[in-house]
Amino acid sequence: MTTKAQRRTAARRNSTINGLHLIRRHAAAFIRFAGLGSGVTLAASAALVLLSQSMPWMAANVLTTVVSTVAATELHARVSFGHGRPGLAGHLKSAATMAVGWLVTSAAACALAALRP
Repeated sequence: MTTKAQRRTAARRNSTINGLHLIRRHAAAFIRFAGLGSGVTLAASAALVLLSQSMPWMAANVLTTVVSTVAATELHARVSFGHGRPGLAGHLKSAATMAVGWLVTSAAACALAALRP
């Protein structure tokens, strides 16, 4: 027979083990998220440089931003977090975030071009 104190000790031990498992799982997801995000960003940067040689910079920026956002959304949902396909709602949320980021980076690039033609 186990005493109340033994049951509490066992419950505490299980809670610590479950907590460590949860931390490891979240850390692994974060590492996958950062790695995939960095890879997509590097690929998009290379594509932007290549595309901007054959089309206007703004068009190349839009194209690479849209493609990299769709790719990153799919990869993060499937690989980083293991949720499967993100669906339309997931892509729309990513598109809204992408639109704000695109506006900020485009404004910064235009300002740079105006300051240093």
